[in-house]
Amino acid sequence: MAKFVGWLNKAPRRESRDILSIPVVELDTYIGAFLLSLRKKDGTDYEPDTITSFHRGVDRYPRDNKYPHDIIKSRLFGTSGEILKGKRTELKEKGPVNKPNRAEPISDNEEDKLGPSVDTGGYFVTHWFGENRY
Repeated sequence: MAKFVGWLNKAPRRESRDILSIPVVELDTYIGAFLLSLRKKDGTDYEPDTITSFHRGVDRYPRDNKYPHDIIKSRLFGTSGEILKGKRTELKEKGPVNKPNRAEPISDNEEDKLGPSVDTGGYFVTHWFGENRY
């Protein structure tokens, strides 16, 4: 929320009203423009989930202050919602460049080296008991 308020206060907007008093259409436009402008300090893009977190952060303050509209779900904020969706899609299409430290799936050969395993309702649990006892 602080980042959004800081963005609102900068030129060319110089918006000093509390966001609860900004008309819905105008606030929706501001939120959309804010989401489009988001970049890290070094100019690189944020992860798609981080953009969503910023959107949820903007929603939290009005929700906590009994604002009559849900910024995330209301059709009145459809423009900013569509911008969020488009920005997330764009960032996802850029691929793993945004996640240089992401874990790679292990190969079958590497999985065999882990030892015996059991499937427990969708969770893959490796038994290390035999080799890793105290």
